Amino acid sequence: MNLEKGEPNTPDKDKPPNITAQAVLYHPTAPTTIWMIHDLGDRELSCNPEILEFYGHTRKPPGLANPGGGLERGETVIQGIRREIQGETGFLDFEIVPLDSTRLDLLRYRHKGGHQVLMLEAHLRSLQQGKILEPEETDGGWWFDLAESLISQLMECPEKFSKDLFYWSHIRRLLLAVSQRDRQLRYDGSAGACIGHLVHPSGRLVFQVGVGDTRFPKAGFRIPSQTKKPKKDWYDFLRWLIENKIVDPDPDVVYQFFTEDIIMAKNAEELIEGTAASIELKLKSVEETNPEKGTKEETDAGDNEEEPDILRWQDAIIEARDFARTCAEEDERWKKWAEANARSD
Repeated sequence: MNLEKGEPNTPDKDKPPNITAQAVLYHPTAPTTIWMIHDLGDRELSCNPEILEFYGHTRKPPGLANPGGGLERGETVIQGIRREIQGETGFLDFEIVPLDSTRLDLLRYRHKGGHQVLMLEAHLRSLQQGKILEPEETDGGWWFDLAESLISQLMECPEKFSKDLFYWSHIRRLLLAVSQRDRQLRYDGSAGACIGHLVHPSGRLVFQVGVGDTRFPKAGFRIPSQTKKPKKDWYDFLRWLIENKIVDPDPDVVYQFFTEDIIMAKNAEELIEGTAASIELKLKSVEETNPEKGTKEETDAGDNEEEPDILRWQDAIIEARDFARTCAEEDERWKKWAEANARSD
C-alpha cells in the first residue's frame, strides 16, 4: 500500500478499512483561520466493536473537530478526504496540498491494533458552499482563528455549538500539522509564509505546560485529554475557563486548576528518578559482588534476595516510561518548532 501515491487503502475489498483521514481546512484569504465542524459524536459505537475498542469503550461526545473520517473500501486517501470534506462541510471548491513532492499527509499516527490516522492540509479556493451531506454526523461548522484565544472564541461561537468543546486530540493534531508545514516552508526557503509563531498560547495547552517552573515536573505537565471522574481533564478545564471568563490561561492558571494532579505528577517523577538511581546502585552492587554472573539476565535470582525486588521496580519504571512516551515524540517536535520560531522572530 502506498498512501503517498493515493493507492486504495484496502487491496482486499472485503477487508474493513483501517484508516481515518482528517484535514486542516484553511480559509481562502485568512491564513490562520480554519473551519472546524460540530461533530455530533459517534453513533456507531454501540454496534461497531472496532470503533468501540478504539475509543476505549467510551462514547465520543459531541465536540468541535477537524473534518474527516474513515476511508471506505477500495477508496484512495485523496478520494476519501474529498468525500469527507464535501460531506461534512458542504464546501465544494478546495485543494488538497501535499507536504512535499513525495508525501501526501503531514502527520501519520499508528494506533494499537494497526489503525492509522492521517492528517492532511486543504485550502479553500472560494467560500462556495452547498448542502451538508452527512447531517447524521455534523450539523454545521464555524471559523476559528488560531491566532486568537480558543476560549474567547468558544464563548462567542453559535448557540447550537456553545455547550460543546474542542476535542483535545484534534487541536493537538492540527497544531502539529501547522508545525510540520512550517518546517517544510523553511526547508523550501519560504519562511515568511509560516504561521506557527502566530498561534495563540491557549492552543498550546495541549502540549507540556510549566517546563522550567519548579512547581511542575521537570518535563512539564500534560493536561489529561480525558479521565474518569472525579479526576479533572481538558474538558473540565475549558468549561472552568469559560465559566470564569479566563481567555488567556497561563501556567499559573493551569496550576490553580490542576494543583493536586501536578503535585502527584511531580512526586511520581521524583519517585521514579529516585527509584531508578537506587536500582542503578543496587545493580552495580550486585555486579561487583558477583562479577562472574555477567549480565542481569544471566544472574540467578536465587543467589541474591534483592534481585526480585529490583526486577519488579524495573518493570514498574519501564511501564511508567512507556505510558509517558505516548505523546513524547509529538512534544519534542513541537519544542523544536517553537525554538525555530523563537530564533526567527
